[in-house]
Amino acid sequence: MRREDGAKGRGQALKVRRANAAAAYADLTPLVAELRAGGLSLRAIADGLNADGYTTRRGAAWNPVQVRRVLSRAGGESDDRRRDVAGRWRGNNRPAVVEITETQITVLKEPQ
Repeated sequence: MRREDGAKGRGQALKVRRANAAAAYADLTPLVAELRAGGLSLRAIADGLNADGYTTRRGAAWNPVQVRRVLSRAGGESDDRRRDVAGRWRGNNRPAVVEITETQITVLKEPQ
């Protein structure tokens, strides 16, 4: 097997996993999006899903990261804060460089 064939297979497997995840939460996505639009935090949404007896597709309790991923798949919450595999920031949400002392925070370099 050639190296390129393995990469194609992994890419295809990733597409299948993403499609399965989107399908698994298709019924919850509108509810989660509505709660988020209403101003609830990701943690509050996760706690509410757990209190109502919802579990993840693997049977685990909900947490804020999973809620964000459901919203991200629906296009309602961005994962722009993440870094790529080389450690570079993706998207427009780059951090500022700051200096923190006991009494103040000084911005040394604004995000670009």
